[in-house]
Amino acid sequence: MRQLLFSKIFLASILIFVWAGATAYAFWWFEFKNLRPFDTKENGQVVEISADALELSLLKLTKADKQNIRVIHFWNPECYCNRFNQQHLEQIRQQYAKQGISFYLALVGNTEKYQSQIEEKHINIPILRVDNIVGLIPSTPSAAIIKAGHGLTYFGPYSEGAMCSAQSGSFVEKILDATLQGNPAAQINSLTFGCYCDLQSI
Repeated sequence: MRQLLFSKIFLASILIFVWAGATAYAFWWFEFKNLRPFDTKENGQVVEISADALELSLLKLTKADKQNIRVIHFWNPECYCNRFNQQHLEQIRQQYAKQGISFYLALVGNTEKYQSQIEEKHINIPILRVDNIVGLIPSTPSAAIIKAGHGLTYFGPYSEGAMCSAQSGSFVEKILDATLQGNPAAQINSLTFGCYCDLQSI
């Protein structure tokens, strides 16, 4: 009888251990699998960000825009991290859209597959085709800010950390505020760690 009781306790302990391990793995998979440095690809290669090449390409793509400041949002529809960034992006749009700032959605590849997502999540944002500069963008979600007469004033993530949300701090708002105040110092922000994905061809 005692041996049977011991066997049941042992079996229950193993089941609890397996369950706890599976739960921990599932939590990691859904919450932390995309945590990585902003400037590193999935293969571990560090990306050299060319500010001059990126600035030139984005100026060409938005040259018809007469707005003083332009924000380009780089988006990979298949990136799990978008769910944290979406609300943050909408907050930025609502806060700055009436201050002479225009917003763009930058995508690569065929957008027809994701047209419903684009219409649902990015209402009334012009789409830029950026197939030729995808190699310059190490991660998404990310943003570039361009000021007329000054060029690129920021490129990098919106924020850092596991959630990459407004609660994690916001690099974009700080640069926009400085740019609106007439202090558009160029900044490339790549030394961050958070929830990021490659800008894959889609």
